[in-house]
Amino acid sequence: MVESSRRGIVAGLLLAAVSLAPGCDAEPDCFYAARPSVDDPQPEFESHGNCARVRGDAIEIGPEHLAALEYDDGLASLLVGTRWVYASPEGRVMAVLTVDNGADDFAEGLARTRVGNRVGFIDRELLVAIPARFDFAWPFEDGTALVCMECRSTAADDDGHSSVIGGRWGYTDRSGEVVVPIALSREAARSARPQAGPGADESMNSRPQSKEID
Repeated sequence: MVESSRRGIVAGLLLAAVSLAPGCDAEPDCFYAARPSVDDPQPEFESHGNCARVRGDAIEIGPEHLAALEYDDGLASLLVGTRWVYASPEGRVMAVLTVDNGADDFAEGLARTRVGNRVGFIDRELLVAIPARFDFAWPFEDGTALVCMECRSTAADDDGHSSVIGGRWGYTDRSGEVVVPIALSREAARSARPQAGPGADESMNSRPQSKEID
């Protein structure tokens, strides 16, 4: 029920062409399913008016909403305007990429974030682990992540899937050190990957707007 409600709300946002550009000042609505209670054991994913304040790139969530969120291993995910974010009970908030109509999952302890048009990684403390300096990045797998520069996203298909094409490719490790130079084709970078494991999937399950708003 929560998942279907969430997908419906996200679809409604897309149809309405709602946007909240990073860098603006606003007090957007939030969308989340509140913590279950005796009175409401299965809360819906729904809108909560003016729950956040956006100042530049900083996002602040009101204390009453922080208290209402359901946390998993110290973090909660919610939609603030048109950006998925993670929040801690103490009020630390970081925006992340949108994947499958939700917040980017943590892979090997890191999730992807976007600052302007560049992608980097944050840790579960919601601190920057790798500064946003790539045009795109895939989740970490076996200690490395496939990254690219001068690449671009294609238009999303009817299912909301897009691909990343063109540009120069390489790998970074968890410390942010480039371990395969970002100067290769996608195929050459995958062949040069320093650790074993399947290559990254070029398909992204994301909203069409995710490149601009996350």
